Amino acid sequence: MNKHEFLDHLERLLKSLPRQERQKMLAYYAEMIDDRMEEGMSEQEAVQDLGDAGMLAEQILSAQPSKEKKFSNPMKVLIIVLIVLGSPLWACLLLALLALICTGILLILTGYIMIWLIPVLSAAIMVASLILCIISLIGSPFLMVSSFMTGLLQLGVGLIAAGLSILLGLFTIYAFRYFIKATMSFSHWLKEHLFYRLKEVHVWQS
Repeated sequence: MNKHEFLDHLERLLKSLPRQERQKMLAYYAEMIDDRMEEGMSEQEAVQDLGDAGMLAEQILSAQPSKEKKFSNPMKVLIIVLIVLGSPLWACLLLALLALICTGILLILTGYIMIWLIPVLSAAIMVASLILCIISLIGSPFLMVSSFMTGLLQLGVGLIAAGLSILLGLFTIYAFRYFIKATMSFSHWLKEHLFYRLKEVHVWQS
């Protein structure tokens, strides 16, 4: 490769530089070739001594300062003014977003409460029936002393409460098992239809 071919190739590699800077680099390397030729090298040897044109171009381009876009002062002022003027709108949007999030949380909690309302009520009635049963069975002998019929009635109430507490206990156990599965299904539905959708929206936006 002779001097002309080398400089022509280097110029094509440096086409991203401004014309003045590119011509300055070409003149610099042309002078280096001339200096080597004055020292006794042939034109081809002088070109080879400089190295590969691609490597030289890469070094030159990497040494160039990066050009960052900077906003002028009027542009900065305009951006600040727009932010200040738009702050009520951003505040309203933020409050609306927070309201939506709170509403969603309340709806989810309401769903869980509705799921567990039946077994909790059943357990509460079972406990109340059990307490009534114990009080009635313990108190009926004492009532029989003063009034046999009243004590007998109290005993019957206690037995009914005992049977009711047993039935409610069995129902509560079954209900808890069933509603545990319902809770897991509801949580799975939330995960599949809500959180996955939010994840998809986040991925799409990014």
